[in-house]
Amino acid sequence: MTRSYNHVPKQLLLLILAFFASVILLVDQARLLYKLPPLRANESPVAVLTKSTTLPGGEEVDPLDTSLPRGDSERTAEITSKTKPRLLVNNATFQNSTQLEIQDNATSPEEKITDAVTQNEMENSILEKHHNRGQLPWSLPPTPSNQTSSEHFMNELSAYKRSLNIPLPWETVPRSHLPYPIINLSLPKSATTTAQIFFKCGNLTSAHTAAPLTSTRIGDCMRDNFLNGKAPFDGCERNGKGQLVNVWTDIGVPDDECFYSSLHDGGLDNIAQFHPNATLLLIVRESGSWSKSIAKWSGGRLLRKWENTCGFNAEDWGDFYLAHTEKVRKFAKKHPWLTYVEVELGDPAAETMEFYTGILGSCFWNCHPGKHVYCEF
Repeated sequence: MTRSYNHVPKQLLLLILAFFASVILLVDQARLLYKLPPLRANESPVAVLTKSTTLPGGEEVDPLDTSLPRGDSERTAEITSKTKPRLLVNNATFQNSTQLEIQDNATSPEEKITDAVTQNEMENSILEKHHNRGQLPWSLPPTPSNQTSSEHFMNELSAYKRSLNIPLPWETVPRSHLPYPIINLSLPKSATTTAQIFFKCGNLTSAHTAAPLTSTRIGDCMRDNFLNGKAPFDGCERNGKGQLVNVWTDIGVPDDECFYSSLHDGGLDNIAQFHPNATLLLIVRESGSWSKSIAKWSGGRLLRKWENTCGFNAEDWGDFYLAHTEKVRKFAKKHPWLTYVEVELGDPAAETMEFYTGILGSCFWNCHPGKHVYCEF
């Protein structure tokens, strides 16, 4: 008897079609359940490394493409091969925390840095639904006539702590890391993004602007806790994976419920009360350069918020900046058990950060926030 096998390919074809139809149905159901946007043809849930591309204008680059699902936007990181290497991140809007967790397994410095910049971009999707509860009192000391350099002040403060037998983390043997949490008190446009990326590159969990797992800013969380007598980061201290955040940068909020711990009365005391072993970080720049930068930032929008919403005022914003540095310094000297690190931006900044933190200076990139965040290194 002769058997016919013509029906076998047809059955296999039907089984294959049914399998793919089931997979597509399951994927669609999962996306509906988690409210994820559909993947576009050029998107992938994993990091992809490509060899070369050309930027608008014909500039040849070696890109590190870390495209992830982003809804209606995508993120790319591009490293130029000619002039200064640069990391460029397009504006992204997140719809859930799952998209952030995809990059948590990044192993290369570039992947860690792009993940940190992405978290920085979350501020663009924050829902600002607050009610003005009135301006809080704030104060600054007189502007010093001749403020010493950061290096000089750190040498003075370190000598004072040694006289009190207070150990300095960068002088212990074996070397110990900076005590957590590390709270960056730097004002906006003072390398807050750079600092966040630096610590992320050093394998520390960090938050910039946006409070983890909330639709608010870090400053909102800190203000609510301050007014209720709670620890500064109570309720927002863990990231999407349940890990405690080690580093906090860009912790102020200039909106309806304006709050800056280093400007508003009692803000620094609240930190010292609940985190007596914390590290306070201050990255400063030349005051004249900062005042020009802050005046241009977003068309002067931040300064207008400071004046109209926060009630901050200054005849000279450069003097305001110097007075802020002076206030933080006085607090650090009055509370010597707190670890204090002050770094002045400039050529030795990377080496100085490495000296105090133990993180390689090569992680200290010059990063610029905005609609398109990019880092030069």
